[in-house]
Amino acid sequence: MSASDIIRVFIRDCDGHYLSSSGGKWALTADRALAHVFDYHGDQVARQLEQAQRDLGVVWAAVPLDPREVSESCDPCGRKLPVRDTYFDGTRFLCPACRTH
Repeated sequence: MSASDIIRVFIRDCDGHYLSSSGGKWALTADRALAHVFDYHGDQVARQLEQAQRDLGVVWAAVPLDPREVSESCDPCGRKLPVRDTYFDGTRFLCPACRTH
């Protein structure tokens, strides 16, 4: 699958809250800017949504992003940046500040 075929999505609950991650902890937020962005295929979103409904009894939906909105989150600090401004070290995405530490 090429980079142009990647489908980026948010996960949203029935109340319109988005799944977010900060410091390794997951939560729901009404602020779309804090929502975690998933790779629909790479993160196996469909399978995870089915598992969440089966195991947790929650109904979540994958909501596609407009490709112009795609950003990446710095794994250590959670800061959202345009993809071009992040650095991937093979394991984590880093903002310029966390990369220098």
